[in-house]
Amino acid sequence: MRRAVSVSLGSPRRDKQVVVELNGVEISVERIGTGGDARQARRLFAGLDGQVDALSVGGIDLYVRLDGRDYPVRSALPLVREVRQTPLVDGRLLKYVLERRVFELARPVLDEIPHFGRAFQPFTVDRTGLAEAVSTVITTSPRWQGRSFGINMMEAVLVAYAGRGRALTPQELGALVDEVQLKPEVICF
Repeated sequence: MRRAVSVSLGSPRRDKQVVVELNGVEISVERIGTGGDARQARRLFAGLDGQVDALSVGGIDLYVRLDGRDYPVRSALPLVREVRQTPLVDGRLLKYVLERRVFELARPVLDEIPHFGRAFQPFTVDRTGLAEAVSTVITTSPRWQGRSFGINMMEAVLVAYAGRGRALTPQELGALVDEVQLKPEVICF
């Protein structure tokens, strides 16, 4: 069984481990939160390096992607400086791939691809009134055993599934999204 692990700066109360099967390949999907403890996150990354098939960073981005170029988030990079063997991702490449295709992938549930002249995307934790009024919620990842994992975790799952021992390119990720039929979650209220 392959193993993809996300070490997150977020709360350990959101930790979850599930086993999924993608085209006959079993993958243990595990999120470990550190409650903001950067030292613990560094220790976990160092200890898991070489022991799992893919690692991902949660709760912070390693890089910000703009116009096809990655800019480092200098405060995040020390968290992963000991990772030398295991492919490491932060979700930015899969986010780039999926956000462009989310409506196309959700089309079977929506009956058609929505067309927007303008869009307003609120941060729903901060704007619950707007969210309760937004009748459909579309996530970029599926729900597994009652949990929708972050995009960073989903990228690590695809890296583990591919089994190439390295991070994947946006083109490779796009092909795998189709191969494993990774679909967004559509929730209608």
